[in-house]
Amino acid sequence: EPYYFHGIINRIISEFERLDLIDVIEDVMVPGVFINHHTGKLVRSDENGIVPIIKPSIDEVREGLNVWDLLDEIYPGDESKLSHILRWGLLSPFSFIRKTKYGWLPMLYLFGASRTSKTTLAEICLSPYTEITDEVSIGGGAFDTVYRIGEALSRQGYGLIINEPGNAIETKKTNLDVIKRGVENAICREKQENGVHVRIPAYSNMLFTANSFIPSNDAFIRRTDYIEFTKNERMSDADQKVFNETFHFISRTNNDFKFLRPIGDFIIFYVHE
Repeated sequence: EPYYFHGIINRIISEFERLDLIDVIEDVMVPGVFINHHTGKLVRSDENGIVPIIKPSIDEVREGLNVWDLLDEIYPGDESKLSHILRWGLLSPFSFIRKTKYGWLPMLYLFGASRTSKTTLAEICLSPYTEITDEVSIGGGAFDTVYRIGEALSRQGYGLIINEPGNAIETKKTNLDVIKRGVENAICREKQENGVHVRIPAYSNMLFTANSFIPSNDAFIRRTDYIEFTKNERMSDADQKVFNETFHFISRTNNDFKFLRPIGDFIIFYVHE
């Protein structure tokens, strides 16, 4: 009877801990935005541990919005494209919640002429939440096998930028199966490893950038929003100079888009509330 088993699970866990047969994880090990299961507090997780997310000040948010205003002023392309990309980036960290509770968020595919800032815009759209690292923005060569795709989707939850995916999504059906599954499901891959059934989660949604229109698979197309960049949207040398000077853009980790972080904190805080 259940009455006689009261507390038995906690006693079993305690015994496993005493015998050092169970791992107790104190921090969330995957970078992203989570609820700390020990404290119930909203936190941002990275390789250094977890940091509480607090409500940012009005001045901090206003400073971030000013960065977006400047981007809108100097961006030479279609402003509707810019707004769609930024909106996708703001939704991206919530894609895992959406697909497990409500409805999935499509992938985003930016394609077209070179020198139209596709990769830069992709990285800007995730800047409100995270620093752009090689874990966030990767080359297509690091996304060309089932193993690498599963690894990329499971190692962080902000969003994943894949630059020039090439044949990885055009000619390899097994890759497409993992990608399609990862868009709609919490698990992107299941396998047997040393006799153990392993499930690989798909925390990240995907944003692709390419100079040519590659995908032709209908199932891929139905799960993706597409934005085309034309030759008349190319940034000239003068445009690039203005962009770099306006945002003190020395590198993707050393620029003024770090001031967008309070906007991300503001959104996360109020979604949590």
